[in-house]
Amino acid sequence: MKSDYKIGVGLATFLVMANMLGSGISMVPAYMASIGTVGMISWLIAIVGAVSLALVFSRLAIVDPAEGGIVAYASKVSPVLGRQTQIFYVLANLTGNLAVAATSIAYFSMLFPVMQDPLIASIAIIVETWILAFIAMMGISWVARLATLGVVMIALQIFSVGSYGWVEFSPVLFAKNWNVSGTGDLSAIFSGVLVCLWSFLGVETASVNSGLVKNPTRTVPLATMLGVGLVCVIYFLSCTVIGGLFTMKVLASTPAPWVLAVSTLFSPKLGPVVAAAEFILCFASLCSWILIVAEAAARAGKDGSLPKIFAETNARGVPAKGIIIEACIMTAAMIVAIVLKQNLVSIFGTTAVLASLFVLFPYFYSILYLLKRKEKKGALLTSAAILGMLFCFIAIAGGTQVQLALTLIVALLLFLFTVRADHEEVALEGEERSPELQSAPAD
Repeated sequence: MKSDYKIGVGLATFLVMANMLGSGISMVPAYMASIGTVGMISWLIAIVGAVSLALVFSRLAIVDPAEGGIVAYASKVSPVLGRQTQIFYVLANLTGNLAVAATSIAYFSMLFPVMQDPLIASIAIIVETWILAFIAMMGISWVARLATLGVVMIALQIFSVGSYGWVEFSPVLFAKNWNVSGTGDLSAIFSGVLVCLWSFLGVETASVNSGLVKNPTRTVPLATMLGVGLVCVIYFLSCTVIGGLFTMKVLASTPAPWVLAVSTLFSPKLGPVVAAAEFILCFASLCSWILIVAEAAARAGKDGSLPKIFAETNARGVPAKGIIIEACIMTAAMIVAIVLKQNLVSIFGTTAVLASLFVLFPYFYSILYLLKRKEKKGALLTSAAILGMLFCFIAIAGGTQVQLALTLIVALLLFLFTVRADHEEVALEGEERSPELQSAPAD
């Protein structure tokens, strides 16, 4: 049953912004502090990559507004790549959901310090996951409204820091903070690109939800470009001003850089307000991503790559059972984190980087699909596709040996699984056709 609840350009744009603004704008300034203000070049590279990907997805949304978006595009390149992407995309975003959840609880802990205890924090993530799962099951409009509230609050915060912050901005301090990584500039820049990629996850969001928006041929590309453009401006300006307000050592020591910025520039009394705003934003982002993962899994269920239960929908057209299964998997992951005694920073760092590496495969396959299509593309679109591919390669170059090894192992295992599944499907089709051929009359 198709959903009757449709959203327009405004809410779709806010949804894209909320998905990319979530834990990216909340934690990345502190994360980039280990690199230095040379990371601004990483941001510029990431912005070029994000805009290129946005152009690719916008074009695909026009010529092929397929429900399922990024997963559907990979399937049209090759059935094997399609199955691999279905699992890779779900895996990447499930991993990323844990990073967003960890960020939201990290900011919440600024209001209630007891949440900084690893056990209590992990339990809080589990509770948050189930609350948001039930909200997501109510439909896309509820998720979009929650995302709208979060984006409005974070916009006010960024405007305050980004405006008055420039009054206090120190070019001397910015230059002094240039490269604190202990490596060369090129190495620092590459490592920063991978972190910036995490911030832009969500560039394909509106495409994934194309079946739930009004007039997807117009709404999806417009919402994607508007959302990405606004986020690029916010990221670059806000992260630049912070680099000229504090030393990298101070930024690296805080899990809540925006609380630090507002408290220092204005008043310590505003710190709790900022923490609450960041928590709501991450809360909204996580709610959106829970639904996005469920939609991707639903397509896999329809195609037979995942059990059919993932494709079952409720009266609102939402894959509720898939959302419940997703919440169960996230709960299991947090139980493992409890056993390993992982704190919030460890959970965020591990999951954010892995999610970024995992999602590169679906992004790359979508670009291949665009290039495979026979219609005329023009110089701008061709350039965007090439730059998008280069961006994927540069992001991979920023990973550590352990991260890249783990990503390669997962990729190879998924490849083996999907090739085997494809062979079994071909064999089954052959068995079904064999009796028909035997019973066919001879010429």
